[in-house]
Order: sequence, then C-alpha cells, then structure tokens
Amino acid sequence: MLYDYFCKKIHFIKMQQLRILSLLGLFIVSLSPNLKAQSDWLDGFMVKLDGDTIRGKVGYQGNASHYSNFLFKEDKNSRLFSPNEVLGYGIDNIRSYSSQVVKDKFVEVVATGPLSLYRENKTLFIQTENGEIYSLTSKQQREIKDGVEYLNQSKKWKSILYGIVSSCDINPEDIKSLSFNEKNVLKQIKKYNSCKGSTTTDYRNKTFKKTLVDYGILIGRRNSELDISSVDGITKFVDGSYKTSDYVFGILFDFRFPNLSDRISLELGLNHQSSLLLSKITRSANLIREIVNRFDAISVPISLKIIIKEGSVPLFLQTGITLQNYYNTSSVLYTDWRIGNVIEISERDRAFDIERSRSYFWSRVGLSKSFKGLFKITLAADIVFPGSGLLNSIEKFSPFKQSGISLILAR
Repeated sequence: MLYDYFCKKIHFIKMQQLRILSLLGLFIVSLSPNLKAQSDWLDGFMVKLDGDTIRGKVGYQGNASHYSNFLFKEDKNSRLFSPNEVLGYGIDNIRSYSSQVVKDKFVEVVATGPLSLYRENKTLFIQTENGEIYSLTSKQQREIKDGVEYLNQSKKWKSILYGIVSSCDINPEDIKSLSFNEKNVLKQIKKYNSCKGSTTTDYRNKTFKKTLVDYGILIGRRNSELDISSVDGITKFVDGSYKTSDYVFGILFDFRFPNLSDRISLELGLNHQSSLLLSKITRSANLIREIVNRFDAISVPISLKIIIKEGSVPLFLQTGITLQNYYNTSSVLYTDWRIGNVIEISERDRAFDIERSRSYFWSRVGLSKSFKGLFKITLAADIVFPGSGLLNSIEKFSPFKQSGISLILAR
C-alpha cells in the first residue's frame, strides 16, 4: 500500500536529518576551542586601591556576577578582579560600580551627591554625607485585618527614607504614597541634595548607546498536528487530524541593550522545518483512502526574552510572533479500490489548498548554562499556538499546533 511506502519514506528522511544533526554537532564541537569568550569586551576603567585610574576593556557578562567580580583586560592580558582588590570599575556610557559601600561586594553607582544612591539587584543603598550606609528593601508581608489575611508591601523602607531626608521639610505624605523603586527613591534624594545647595550626578544611562549581539544555532524536535476534526457539514477525505514529529534547524541573533536592562533582550531567528503528515482510513474492505500532506517551511521568529531568575543557570521566558512561509507544499489524496485481486489507485492532487504564509504566536521557556566562558548551551521547551485558516479549502477550522524542545548553542 502507498501508506506503507510513505511511512518508510518518512523514516528514511528522518534518519537523513539525524545524520545531518550528528555532523552539525561534531562540527560545533570542533569549533568550540576557537569560539570567543562569552564576555563582551567594552571600553571601561578600574580604580586601583591607591586611587589611580587604569583604562582598558571590561568584560560585560550581562548577569548578576558583576556584583561579585569583573574581568579587566589591559593590552592583551586579562584578569578577574574581586572587590577587595580595587575601589571600583566601570563600563563607559553603561554603568559604574563601587566596592566602598558593601563589604566584599560591588554595588552599582546610581547617583552621587550629599546623599548618594547605590543598587545591588533589588536592594538600594543610601550613603549620607558622613559616610553612613542605609539599606532599603521592600518585602511582602502578611497582615490580618478583620479576620482577612492580606499580602502587603513592607513600609519600613519609607520610614528609613523619611528619616534621612526629613531635615529638608519634605512632605511625609509624598513618601507615604510612593511605591518602592529606584526612580522614586532617586527623586527624593535629588530634592534633598538640591535643598542642601548641591547637585546630583546621575550615572544612569537609559539609552540605546550600546547594543550587544549574541548569535547561535538551534536544533530541535517539533511535534506537529494539523487538526480539522471540528469541521461540521462536510465529507472529509480521511480522518480529521494529522500528526508528525520532525527536526527543526535554525540560526538566531539575540540583541541586548545593557543601558536599558540586563534581563531583557530582543531575539530574531531563521528556522527551517520539513513535515510530512500522513493519514489513512479504511472505508470498507475494498476502499482505502490515504492522504499525504507535505510542508517545507521557513519561519522568522521574533520575540522578547526575559530572564526571570538569575544565577549560574538562568531561567528565561520569551514570547512573540513567528512569520511562517510554506515554500514547498503538497496535499495528495490516494484512493485504493480493490476489485477482486486488482487494486486500482486514483490520485487527486491538491486535496487541501494550503495557505502559503501565516503568522502565529509562540513562546519558549528554558535554562541556559555558560561553559568556561567559551559558549552557552540552552535547553528550552517551545510551543506555537494554533491559528485558524492554514487551509484555504472549505474547512474553516484548521489550526496547526506545534510543540517541542530546542537545544541552542550560542556565544
């Protein structure tokens, strides 16, 4: 039967894809010693313990490690520095860090003046004119009122802030209404410094002056299903659901904007996937219908990527749209008639009329790990949300569902 023939053909195609996948993996492994370090070397400086400023290149790593150490390169020699070895360091037009605020840690310099503001992740630090350091954090706390439990934001930081700036007749109601964030605290510090007749030097640079690009390859496995099972009032050629599992290959470019955020980036990709969906139904002992749907697709996924948990193995979430073009499609219906010992096969081309261009929403969640600073490997789960109208025939309900896993190698 033709169905058995196409099943063998699918197995052959997938074995070929697996061979290509193995060769590509070996090629990547052979290249890995020559890959550049995961850090981006940007113009910057460091301040030595004796106060001397040294110009050079600073390794921008884009995660929480810049609070514990940093890579600095002068000429061709690079070295890792800890907070105990320098007074601070900085990357031109991006950020500056000081080791003089919290013991054994770098903190980001937000603004300086009579009152200065520093930050480490979600914790803010205020340094007064006489060198006192106050830590501001906002934690969720449970409160019970009238027998009902509420989850509220801690207000302790407001009391600390008001105690620092109160000598300048700042209205306590203004602080009482604030939510906890860097912008609101900095606004009060600027008011205080202005009240003292001084200016505030703002070190934040929220512009697109720096754009960093990571690039990599993607290898994945996608489960696909073309579903027309909810169609009413028509005679289906065969069953209403077609399923397959195929490899997907692609390249990607991840654009990071360190002036704006360490956690958010814009990702653009280019993927290729070939799918062969078969279905077979026996109408009677003498009538069998088989359908072969082929999809060769080029897709361009565009998404925002957000790191939701930092660490040595960051957890990320990304979502966006994928623009898909089916450049090589076919949909053929074969009808097998058995008359005695003779089998007659009739062929109907374009059993389904396939829409060539579609767009879908998609999401990915995954974990990434950097290996010795040479490259980064990501393991992720993908889902492409179904959309209607893949088929242009009378079947109006035709979502093309996809889900799977992806392995990404990037630098």
